[in-house]
Amino acid sequence: GKNLTFFSVSTDGRICNWQIIKGSIILATTMRLVKPEEGDEIGTGGPRDAKLSVLSGGTCFAFNPRHEYLFVSGTDDGLLHLCSKAYTNHYLATFRRSHSMPVYRIAWNEWNTDIFLTASEDWTVKLWDRHRTHAPITSFDLGVATEDVAWSPHTCCVFAVATQDGKVRVYDLSQNKYDPVCVQQVTRRAKLTRLAFNKNSPILLVGDDEGKVRCFKLSPNLRQLVHIEQPKPKPGQPPPVPYTEDEITKLRREAELKKLTAFIERAIKSNKAAGLET
Repeated sequence: GKNLTFFSVSTDGRICNWQIIKGSIILATTMRLVKPEEGDEIGTGGPRDAKLSVLSGGTCFAFNPRHEYLFVSGTDDGLLHLCSKAYTNHYLATFRRSHSMPVYRIAWNEWNTDIFLTASEDWTVKLWDRHRTHAPITSFDLGVATEDVAWSPHTCCVFAVATQDGKVRVYDLSQNKYDPVCVQQVTRRAKLTRLAFNKNSPILLVGDDEGKVRCFKLSPNLRQLVHIEQPKPKPGQPPPVPYTEDEITKLRREAELKKLTAFIERAIKSNKAAGLET
């Protein structure tokens, strides 16, 4: 049978790979989260001599859903590093203008696997493209520390954020660039810690630091996909062949991705106008 394997991150500065082989657990270091030294150029690879460098405390990581060797790691000093399982002491890149406090969650977009979100204690959620290491696409200031962020699996532009004030904020990038379209006060006594969307049903689970899990149903406007119309007959021509289910799925995916692409293009244009792309 196939060997079982999983990864872990720790504040000791390591991301580790654990394999269970014939009843034994084998540990290997996948990445040492070396803190860039003064003089190292942020936005490029890691430092020149990792053996003599200080490690940052690891707080989170997430593997790319398309490229299994690729992952982004977050640290307790707010930095984000693009990493590969092929390199233990070298980053592919370090993202500039990341966070000023610990990063608690990294979430890749399943529709466009170059795009990901990060949530931090510095009150912000930031949207990134893995190919753009010099600056985030945009930043959302929530005014309170964020604990978790998750993309909706139902539409490409919707994501939810859990915050320490007991609220869940839901954003739809195709509807509002700056503000959440829904704010739900989940609890007033506890701090929210985790979010999870159900991939098959319009359900959002929310956990808190008292050990409670609450279940919410998404409103129809937060899970409505683009409507694809069947080809219409034209005068003097034979009836068109209707789309198959596979064709509808493909067209719907393309239409969803266009919404996300349009938002990203507008955000980058706005950044350039504000001088934030340098």
